[in-house]
Amino acid sequence: MGYMIGEYEVIEKLGSGAMGDVFKGRNPKTNEFVAIKILSEELSNNARAVERFKREIQQSIKLKHPNVIGAYTSGEFKGRRYYVMEFVDGVTAKKELLTRGPYDEFRAMEIIIQISKALEHAAQFGIIHRDIKPDNIMITYDGKAKLCDMGLAKSTSGEDTNNVTISGTVLGTPHYMSPEQAQGDENLDTRTDIFSLGATTYHLLTGS
Repeated sequence: MGYMIGEYEVIEKLGSGAMGDVFKGRNPKTNEFVAIKILSEELSNNARAVERFKREIQQSIKLKHPNVIGAYTSGEFKGRRYYVMEFVDGVTAKKELLTRGPYDEFRAMEIIIQISKALEHAAQFGIIHRDIKPDNIMITYDGKAKLCDMGLAKSTSGEDTNNVTISGTVLGTPHYMSPEQAQGDENLDTRTDIFSLGATTYHLLTGS
């Protein structure tokens, strides 16, 4: 694409989500590939969305685990917040389901055990993900599972100084969220992620 975001050369667009766009980038100094997530122009003028994105950056940088997509640094590009993270050469579990069908029991358990380790690591920091689903699990081409998208992650330790969600609103994906999360309960803990991981396990094994 021929332009730079921070010190990274932008190579191609990987996709778009609710919060913004993700690009594949390269560090010219090390030749290392990275992924760059940048907040959309529309949301860059939304104070609540900016605060939520900042929280996503903070949570992503805090978590250092082989089964969590790592984040390196952050900055601002033409008025839009961005952060740089590990580039994962692979596909989501959701895409594998669509192309290959349901997982066999052994492979499903391999993935779930790895994501359980990621959630255990997050829980040690008082962080819950709140959006565990096949779309948010990346599978590398050598078989490693990595948890991604901390956009709805929340601290349970009172470290979130800004209230970036509206009281009583429901955040998450209905087919996977726990009953208490679906009811808009603000006092969630890691059990809501365990429920969503169970729903994800069912999806991996049955395809629905």
